[in-house]
Amino acid sequence: MPSYLPGATKQSVIVNPGDFVLADVDGVIVIPGEAVEKVLNEAERLTETEVKIRAELAAGATLEQVLAKYGHV
Repeated sequence: MPSYLPGATKQSVIVNPGDFVLADVDGVIVIPGEAVEKVLNEAERLTETEVKIRAELAAGATLEQVLAKYGHV
């Protein structure tokens, strides 16, 4: 049986069994169960790119250079 949370962009958000729910002091995100693997894989890929960007910035690259190489993350 679904549950409901207040929404930021609509009145309520449906939460079903198997959905991935992540919350912190800034809010809550609900990822439908069937999309969890895809979303988490993409999040890991983006995190790996952010680590590379930070390393290059720390080594002296400019923001313009890393944006040209990686685009916006």
